[in-house]
Amino acid sequence: MSADALTITLLQLPAHGIGSRKDLPLPFEYVVVGAAVIVTATFWFLTRSWRQVRLSTLGGRALPRFSRVLSSPAVRLVTGLLVIVFWAWFAMALISGKDLVTNPVFGVVFVLLWVGLVPVSLLGGALWRGLHPVRTVAGWFRPADRRSLLGRIGVYPAALGILVWGWFELIQPDRATLPVLRGFVIGWVLLVVIGTLWRGVGWIGSADPFEAYAATLSRLSPWQWQDGTLRLVSPLRNLGSWHPPAGTSALACALLGTTAYDSFSSTTWWIRFVQASDLPRWLWGLVGMVSMVTIVAGLYVAGIAALRWGLTVRTGLLETADSFSTGLVPIVAGYALGHYLTLLVIEGQRTVIQLADPLGQGWNVLGLAENGVVATPLTYPTVTALAQLLFIVGGHVLGVIVAHDRAVALLRNEAMRRAQLPLLSVMVVYTVGGLVLLFSP
Repeated sequence: MSADALTITLLQLPAHGIGSRKDLPLPFEYVVVGAAVIVTATFWFLTRSWRQVRLSTLGGRALPRFSRVLSSPAVRLVTGLLVIVFWAWFAMALISGKDLVTNPVFGVVFVLLWVGLVPVSLLGGALWRGLHPVRTVAGWFRPADRRSLLGRIGVYPAALGILVWGWFELIQPDRATLPVLRGFVIGWVLLVVIGTLWRGVGWIGSADPFEAYAATLSRLSPWQWQDGTLRLVSPLRNLGSWHPPAGTSALACALLGTTAYDSFSSTTWWIRFVQASDLPRWLWGLVGMVSMVTIVAGLYVAGIAALRWGLTVRTGLLETADSFSTGLVPIVAGYALGHYLTLLVIEGQRTVIQLADPLGQGWNVLGLAENGVVATPLTYPTVTALAQLLFIVGGHVLGVIVAHDRAVALLRNEAMRRAQLPLLSVMVVYTVGGLVLLFSP
């Protein structure tokens, strides 16, 4: 979503940011080829110099004093009350606010919640868990946690939830109206509350797509809790030492596929095609989104299937896919940051300002309404385009590093290089496809 025309309503903004092919300092063809070469060269270098597992242990520096402060009853009570106050403020705007795009609930859901969780999780680790309203309330009552079922289903419910969210965010007619948004929020609350009463707080991490997304990205942060103590760690070790729950590969593919469709649906070709068709737009949207997710998941599964012959211990296809899904996490993070960069900067600020007057009554809580949107960095399209490019390519390079370390741990030495080639090809396709979609006119 972009800042090309700030007078356009939030959900009408393009999703790509203001960077375009003409904003890049080199011809776009050179950029795409160069990105593919960088990813391939990274793999070539790793196969010759990285022949021992290096990321399997968390390591890092323990911070016991800081951990005790964060875990103290007083801090937990104050932060919990602040979380409840914020969500009560949101609920007030949702229930009693005006059905206008200036109502901050749209920005809270589509920007602060969906896009904001990416930098919050990458910089703050498990901080997003503390911002969850149901988890906060459940922590006060400590319901029993029955995890026997949750261990088997992993985050598959959350992966399905990402597809539902993709439908709502990108396809659902009238999604920028208050009644439709209320229905979605009510459905989300019921899913989380009923599941928590049924299976305990573990249900939130398993079925809530926002929390599962945030928890996955938090493994690429410099913070990690271990045995009740917060540790300052290497982000790559944090991710490389992780044993992903069942369904993590499905979650990552759903995230990549829906974001790719968001880019694809904004291309001139697709818009003209849909407008020229007699079929309803929502149907084409559903077909497009499902197709994009299927392509992303199909390529990944094909790469994993071709890799399995080199495993030291043969495991099931889905289990192997989840083991190597650590390599998808940096790609998800890089594509999300590149794709939603300008949306977060521009509309994130606008949403915070709008929260000063949630009911449209002329309030000015904390003086926020007097502020204006600061978009100075985005006045330079070339800078924005380069930032998007670096996020995409950097995410793929980190993904290759983490996936290779996992391959060193799981593959036979003699099969190390050849077995990884199909998965490398998939990552190159992801790189090229992501850049083409992101910068397509």
